[in-house]
Amino acid sequence: MAAPAPRRPGEALASAGVVVGAGVVLSLVYALTGWGVPCLLRATTGWLCPFCGGTHLGVALLHGDLAGAWRSNPVVFVAGGLLGLRLIGWTGEVIRHPDRGTRWVPWAVARYWPVALVVVCIAWTLARNLA
Repeated sequence: MAAPAPRRPGEALASAGVVVGAGVVLSLVYALTGWGVPCLLRATTGWLCPFCGGTHLGVALLHGDLAGAWRSNPVVFVAGGLLGLRLIGWTGEVIRHPDRGTRWVPWAVARYWPVALVVVCIAWTLARNLA
């Protein structure tokens, strides 16, 4: 099977920017008003989902409290740091070569990241709820 055409760095940067922007807005709304988005999994089962604590993590980061952010959800904290590093890379690619596609990892690796993400989310959910 042929590898799909690489995404342009600007497209990847825009997609990641939307996710980061939504997280910042949600954290700001919660910090200013106390209104948050309830977790459907926690409301129905009592279990913490892999992203539970994400809003508290965002609020802690807005206050500059890295230890509090880590305590809120270490997996999302690490994933956010990795995404931040990749955003820096995409920004550099956009500045240097806006018309060229991004090849930040080989296709053989890139096609398995969704599977790895699901495995990490399941493992983290089980670890934090069964421990």
